[in-house]
Order: sequence, then structure tokens, then C-alpha cells
Amino acid sequence: MASLKKRKKSKFWVGCFTLPDGTRCQRSTKTRDKGQAIQIVLAWEKATRQKATIDQSRKVLNQIVNIVHGDIVSHESVKEYFERWLKRRSSELGKSTSESYKAKLNAFSAFIGAAAKAPITDLGISQISKWRDSLADQYASNTVNLYLKALKLALKDAANEGVITESPAAKIKMMKRSKAAESASDAARRDLTSNEIASILNVIPKDSEWRGMVLAGLYTGQRLSDIAGMTKASLKNGWWIFNARKTNAKMKIPLAEPVADWIAENPSHDNTHVFPASFKYMERAKGKTGTLSNQFREFLVKAKLVEKRTHDSKGKGRAAARESGGPSFHYLRHTANSLLKASGVSESVAMAFIGHESKDVSRLYTHISESSLSDAISRLQKAIATD
Repeated sequence: MASLKKRKKSKFWVGCFTLPDGTRCQRSTKTRDKGQAIQIVLAWEKATRQKATIDQSRKVLNQIVNIVHGDIVSHESVKEYFERWLKRRSSELGKSTSESYKAKLNAFSAFIGAAAKAPITDLGISQISKWRDSLADQYASNTVNLYLKALKLALKDAANEGVITESPAAKIKMMKRSKAAESASDAARRDLTSNEIASILNVIPKDSEWRGMVLAGLYTGQRLSDIAGMTKASLKNGWWIFNARKTNAKMKIPLAEPVADWIAENPSHDNTHVFPASFKYMERAKGKTGTLSNQFREFLVKAKLVEKRTHDSKGKGRAAARESGGPSFHYLRHTANSLLKASGVSESVAMAFIGHESKDVSRLYTHISESSLSDAISRLQKAIATD
């Protein structure tokens, strides 16, 4: 039976209770209030009698926190917390990342059903583990890990904020990637050769928006969404100044001569956008670039760098590792980054030039001078010309 006692050299009540194996246990309640101490030791004994799981123990811990400190543990539901978290984090994550996280957290809420309306403090490891296993039945490991990353970040913030005592997702392991998936990922990171770049440009008409976008991708290393969204107002005195759509980081990149020349020789009839047709495709897709990626792939097929896609699944399920489909627009980003480093540009300047995965990382390089960036574009132009 649970009881209390006092030690001579301690100001706190000590709780005494029996473990499942019959061992008598003593623990400090860390409180001088006898009423609180009684409630704490009773909660301990109840948990031990039930041979509490990790999730049950977490509930007991939340109960004890409320006993000692008042009702400070949040009673927000899982769904309510996710909505508040996304609203707070949206400016830090960037638009596209924020939308991606929202979709993944909504998927988790849908999976747990009615539990999404229960207090977030009731959320347990088992629910997250089952969700991960369910995702693994549908997607490749890399995709599963992207879903887990969103949930882990949200619940880690909840723990740091004091909404929950600890994150139930912290001990959930990420999925291991197969060797096939790793090989495909490595292949997707490779650079384009000079012959491949020439082959792509040779099949794109000189006055086509795509020619301008490929040149911009090669000489700026920016993502397709940012290039398609390039505005005339963002081009100032030979510089492209904009906020990256994915990270919301402020970017300032000198325009290489081939890009500036193409824009001057192919003035857009749109008063706002440099590549209006491509921007409209992206706008219709609510900021997604899938249609544009497919259009670019058509040029890759013409250049004989990839095979034309068919509807033949070759007997592979969705959970199988996706094979590398050959070059994509993102290869231009890898190529620009590699050429910058190969030409002697420092790591910090290359990172400032290409951009970063988060606004926080970008802030570390705000001291990079314009002259350093101008030197980088000169080196990049020479590297491309001589490659």
C-alpha cells in the first residue's frame, strides 16, 4: 500500500510504494505539500500495478506535472495543436515546405481517426509506430521518412514548448533505405556533362521560354519553381533578388551573361513575369511544378537522354525503390554547385550562391560580399565554357 514518510535531511515528502515483483520502492515526490505528495505516490503505485506501458507512464507523468504545477499540460487536441504549429511555423518553413508538412500531418490525423480530437497528451508511441508501418506498405523508405520527419518536428516543438512532457515520436526509428534506393539516390545527385547540356540546348528552340529557364538553372543553380516564378521587378542592375519559395530565404544572385542576353533578346509580353507561360502552369497547379517537370522531360527524350515513359509497371509495386529516371531539371542545380566548387569558389560562397535548405542556415552567410558572388559567377561562366 502506498504511504509517505519524511527524511531528516530532506524538505520533500518521500513516496513509498510496491513494484510488481513485490519490491518496496521509495522515491522523492519533490514536493513539500502533503496533499500533492499523496496524489503522486498513488499515481505511481497505480502505474506499477498495471505494469504500465511507455504510453501509460507518459500519461502518469502528465498527471503528476499537473498535480505539482497546476493545469499547465495542454488539453489541445492533436489536430488543434498541428493547426497552431503550422500557423506559427509557416513563415520559417517556406510556403511549399509548409504545405508539404500540412499534408503529412493531416495524413497522420486521418490515420488515427477519432484520436486526433483527443488531447495531444494522450498521443502514444504505438499510434505513431502503426502509422509508420502503414506508410511502409504504400511507399518507399525515403518517402516514409519524409512523413515521419514532419511529425517528429511538430512533436519535438510540442515538447520544447511544454505542451507535452516528451515527444512520443522521439524513439520511433526512421526506415532504413535499401541499397537499390541508395544507388538510385546517388544517381539522382550526379552532374550533367557538357555533352548532355549541349544535347538539351540543341533540342530547345532559341526563343523558347525553356531555353531561358535551362540557362537560368545552369547559371544560377536555382530550383525550377523559383525560375518559373522569376519576375521582371526582381531583376535589378544585373542581379536577381528574390525570396526562395521553398525556404523563404532572401537570395541575391548576379545574372550570368548568357541568361541576361537571352532575357534581353526575348522580352516577355507579360508585364510581370519573365517566363509567363511557365508561371501560369505552376499557378494552375497551386505552386507545384509537376507539369513543368514533365515538359522538361520531353526535351530530355528528344535529346535521347531518357526513355519515353510508358504505362508498363514492369510488375513493381509502389513500395519498391524507385529507379532513377535519368536527368531532371534539378540536375542543373547539382551541376552549378559542383562547377562552382571545382573552379575554386569557397564552400560558404557556393552555399550563398546556390541557396540553402532553411532560412536559419542562410543567415550564416549574409556577410558574403557582392564582389565574392560576382567573382563566383565569372568562375562559373568560365567553368561551363571550358567544361
